Amino acid sequence: MAAPFSTRTTTEDDWERVRTMRIENATDNPISYGATLPFTLGMTEDDWRLRARRGQAHDATSIAAIDDATGRWIGMMSAQQGDADGPDPVLTGVFVAPDSRGRDNGVADALLDHVLRWAAGRGATLRLWVHEDAVPARRFYARRGFAPTGRSRAVPLLGEPADAAPLRFLEFAQALPTDATDGARAPFVDPVDDVLTVTVSSSAPTTALWTALTDGRARWWPELELTAAVGSPVRETWTEDGRTRSADGTVTAAAAPRLLAFVWRQAHWPAPLAVRIDIAEHGDRSTVTLTEHGFARLPDAEALRAAHGDGWRHHLGNLLRAAEDAEG
Repeated sequence: MAAPFSTRTTTEDDWERVRTMRIENATDNPISYGATLPFTLGMTEDDWRLRARRGQAHDATSIAAIDDATGRWIGMMSAQQGDADGPDPVLTGVFVAPDSRGRDNGVADALLDHVLRWAAGRGATLRLWVHEDAVPARRFYARRGFAPTGRSRAVPLLGEPADAAPLRFLEFAQALPTDATDGARAPFVDPVDDVLTVTVSSSAPTTALWTALTDGRARWWPELELTAAVGSPVRETWTEDGRTRSADGTVTAAAAPRLLAFVWRQAHWPAPLAVRIDIAEHGDRSTVTLTEHGFARLPDAEALRAAHGDGWRHHLGNLLRAAEDAEG
């Protein structure tokens, strides 16, 4: 059975994950990404921030597919409003990790569905350019209703020598809804932001933050039980409206002193939420970044995400105080 995953638009805060995904893309298939691996590795933080915030743009989108159990990014697609060949939306930046490819996994289909919702109402067609030798990709686009337009263009691979032969790409397109009878709608906006991100900064070193998060957590969050080991159970208990409630799950990643991840769910939720906590050092400061995603599949998603945001900001504040107090 295919592993469950979610799709969401990217934000500037995702720049490191976008970089990791695109380095994987350039390693696996530089033609697909449009740049050699050395060129990609040489790109700056500003370059990656620009790409990540396309998911927040009015005239573009950038979408990630994320494994619900591990938080790992397993695919990306982007799109923009027009290019040098016309004003209609253009699909770009298509990549799915090798172990997540195939119709049974559904990653490419889900990403394209997201792009199509964004593109509806923005033009007459959704266009794309695909390398002439990319047979699996061409089969996928044909299955999804794209047809060749007859146009082609030569494109240099970024990072190649100036005298290298350019690559030949073929244009494909499919019609988009254009009136009410075809189901036209306003440009797509996610009904709820599927991801929650909270970042806090501390004077405590990463090791102190990790210790407070794991071994010392009972002092500031006694209701949460977990051991920082993959496969260990996770449980939070609390009282609400006079009743004891709980969320249960499993640790999916643990790498001291920088990463702790788990999935958890309440009994009535139809799907779990995936939590990732990254601890990083930046000069004489440390940051803790909490990412939780999967809200769009749950009841009252918007209210739940807001409540979790308040809760995580409270808990992370207590984490910082505990780590900084321990350091004296």
